[in-house]
Amino acid sequence: MHFATGRLWATLIQMQHSRARTVEDFEVVNDTFIRALNEIPKSGEVWCEGARLAMSCHPNNAYTDMVKARDYLEFALQFTPQYGDSFLEMMRLEVMQIDLSDEAEMKKGTESLNELRQLCVHAEPNYGLLWFFNKNSITDNAYDIWERTLDEMLKERKA
Repeated sequence: MHFATGRLWATLIQMQHSRARTVEDFEVVNDTFIRALNEIPKSGEVWCEGARLAMSCHPNNAYTDMVKARDYLEFALQFTPQYGDSFLEMMRLEVMQIDLSDEAEMKKGTESLNELRQLCVHAEPNYGLLWFFNKNSITDNAYDIWERTLDEMLKERKA
């Protein structure tokens, strides 16, 4: 009925992805992602879900591709900067790719994260499931959510 609604397509992709276990399941998720892009190509929510699929390291996921994930998240941020999940997923991608044992890499990663944080703070996102999960109070702003989420991701990465 509402085929041109990005949030609905993104929710469908997210639900399929959460249940995906087999190669065929991941094919269904990717097919839905492609179909959603054909219906609504400028939906940041849909692009973000495509990035989540591309960042998934499940052994049966043939669509894991960090380069594509970055491209998808750049589209998501361009089309729908108010969708906070795209910023947090780009943060996750950056954190995943930092070599914590190499000081030069850590400095480069920190600079990249600082630039992304600045974009996030200026965009002042206001929704997204992951965004709301990391928002502790009604007074939290983008900076608060960013810092809290980054701390948690770095703790998880070091563990």
